[in-house]
Amino acid sequence: MASTKLVYLRRLLGRTVTEVAVEDSDSDLILTNVVLIEVGRDWCLFNQGGSGGLGNIWIPTRNIVAVII
Repeated sequence: MASTKLVYLRRLLGRTVTEVAVEDSDSDLILTNVVLIEVGRDWCLFNQGGSGGLGNIWIPTRNIVAVII
């Protein structure tokens, strides 16, 4: 059975998300204006396009603490 976080993230597939807060033991990260491309059990794939964007970013699902649509 999928967790509540996975179900929520899968509902956002293909949508542009304003902010994603990522918490890690070494540092924290806030991604802005990203598109959620793929959601797996352990990883999520985001894309931050544009000339200053990071491109495709793999984030561990367990480290995502907040999503602002």
